[in-house]
Amino acid sequence: MFDLIAILRELVIDHSFYETNTLPKIKIEKITSINEATNKDLAFCSLDGEEAVATVSDSNARAI
Repeated sequence: MFDLIAILRELVIDHSFYETNTLPKIKIEKITSINEATNKDLAFCSLDGEEAVATVSDSNARAI
């Protein structure tokens, strides 16, 4: 399992809104496309507009 915050830091992605002392560490198993993601995965999505909204809403990803 990987720490989501550590991955975001490594990729130099702004993630300050994720970090608070009250949130537990988010662990993920792998990075995958949004359509293949499970509730243990970090997903990516390259869609936009209404298609993106619908896809994100239907996703099982732990984090997108």
